[in-house]
Amino acid sequence: MSGVLRALRNLFGRSATPRKLSFEQARVIANAVPHARDKQLEMVAMTLDNGRPTWTVSTSTIGHGWFVIVDDETATAGPLVERHGR
Repeated sequence: MSGVLRALRNLFGRSATPRKLSFEQARVIANAVPHARDKQLEMVAMTLDNGRPTWTVSTSTIGHGWFVIVDDETATAGPLVERHGR
């Protein structure tokens, strides 16, 4: 973990939402989806879906791109989904 990220983590503390997976684990699970490895899914964000933590792992493009949703509770990934931009 880089020094800046470590400092921010220490400053703001741990996430209030309990989670089972780390950012890296969510990225690895998403890239295991068929054809996802070719899309270079690198951006990872945790969101709450009806109070349940989920991970959105996506390409780092603006507009058109690809993403996979990973359920934190079951550590399972949904399908690879294409995102259409303007």
